[in-house]
Amino acid sequence: LADGGLAVALAEMCIASEAGIDAASVAVGDRVDGALFGEAPSRFLVATRNVETVVEFARGHGIPATVLGTVGGDRFRLGPVDLALADVTREWTEGLDRALAPV
Repeated sequence: LADGGLAVALAEMCIASEAGIDAASVAVGDRVDGALFGEAPSRFLVATRNVETVVEFARGHGIPATVLGTVGGDRFRLGPVDLALADVTREWTEGLDRALAPV
């Protein structure tokens, strides 16, 4: 995960698929910013209907695997963050233009 970490990668996946995520139980610890936006190397996201198969395969090859949540609905829930996917999408597509617009 790079360029914004877990939160940005999940947001991009949700926006592209037009499906929300419920990963509210993701533990963020004392550093919410680090947990959600940290760019640690060698991490990747997989969205699958065959969760058990993917986790079993990964662990069978010595690769740590963690189930973060479920895909679906119209909310973006990640740790303490709970937003409407429509709001996430709007900020992603319009936020920079709005921030750079003349006053």
